[in-house]
Amino acid sequence: MPAIDAQRGAVLDEQNRATDDQARVLASLARNQRMMVLGGAGTGKSLVLAEAAKQEATAGRSVLITFFSPDLAKFFEPLVAHRSIDVVPFEHLDDDKSYDVVLIDEAQDLMTVEAMDRLDGLTNGGRSGGRWRMFLDPNNQAHVDGRFDEDVYELVAADALSFDLSRNIRNTKAIVHVVQEYLRADIGDPGIVNGDKIQWHRSDGHAGVAEATTVARELVDQGARRSSIWIISASSISAPSLTQDGITVTSPRFAKGFEAEYVIVCDLPVNFDDAGVAALYVAVTRARVSLHIVASPDDTKRLQELARNRGTLQ
Repeated sequence: MPAIDAQRGAVLDEQNRATDDQARVLASLARNQRMMVLGGAGTGKSLVLAEAAKQEATAGRSVLITFFSPDLAKFFEPLVAHRSIDVVPFEHLDDDKSYDVVLIDEAQDLMTVEAMDRLDGLTNGGRSGGRWRMFLDPNNQAHVDGRFDEDVYELVAADALSFDLSRNIRNTKAIVHVVQEYLRADIGDPGIVNGDKIQWHRSDGHAGVAEATTVARELVDQGARRSSIWIISASSISAPSLTQDGITVTSPRFAKGFEAEYVIVCDLPVNFDDAGVAALYVAVTRARVSLHIVASPDDTKRLQELARNRGTLQ
C-alpha cells in the first residue's frame, strides 16, 4: 500500500485510543443538573455529548440534542440510532414540546437572549431549574456562524457548573502547534498524536480552489481516497460542493463540527478580524491526518503579521 495510507492508519489508531480519556467527563455530567462543557476544536465535545445523551435515555429521561447548524444532524443521528433521542436543528424545534434533558452542541452559536428564552420552554423545569448540557468553544469559534453574546453567556454560565475538555483527540501535534503559533488558540494538549508536519504550498498568484485542487490530485496519486479529502475555502460561506474530480469543497461555516482525514485550506481571509481569525481557526482544525495550506505571498505576509500581533514571533 502507498506510504500515505500506512501513515493514515497509524494516526487514526492513535486518535481512536485517545478517545477513551474522554469517558471521565461523563461521570460529572451524570451527577449534575446543568453543565457547560468547554473545549477547543478536536477535544471531543460532540462525542461526549452523544454518549451523555445515550446515558440519559437509558435512565428513562426524554432527551433532545439540538444545534444551530442543520448539517450536524448527519453527525449525531448515526451515533444515537435506535435510541429514544430526538435530534433536531434548533430552527426546526417544536416549541410546544419539552424534554427532561436538553443537550446543545456548538452552543456558542446560540448564545442569545432569544435562544435562551426558547431553551427555558424546551426544558422541563426551565433553564434555571431544569437539566441541560451545553457544549461550546466560546473563545475561538464564536464568530463563524450564529450569534454569541458575551453578557448572555456569563448569565447562563452562572446557572451551571463548568467542565473543561483539555485533551485534543483529533489533531496531530503539528496541527496543534501551527494553531498555537499563528492564532494563540488553546486546542488542548498537543502530546497525543504524531504526524506529518504542515505542508505549505506557495502560489505566486491566487491561492484558491483551483490551486488546492492540484494539491488534492497529488494526494490521490499518493494513495489518499477522494472521499477523505476536503478543500476548505476559508473566505467562503458556501455549502459543500464537489469538484469534477469528486473532491469536497466547503467553507468554515459548514465544516464546523465535522472533520476530514486530509484538509487543504485555501482562500485565506483578507482581514484577520474576529470573523477572519475564527474562520481560519475552524478551517485548520478539521484535519485528522494531514493539513495542507495554499498561500500566496500576500497571504504569507498577513499570517506573519497576525502571528506578530498575537505575540508569538520573536
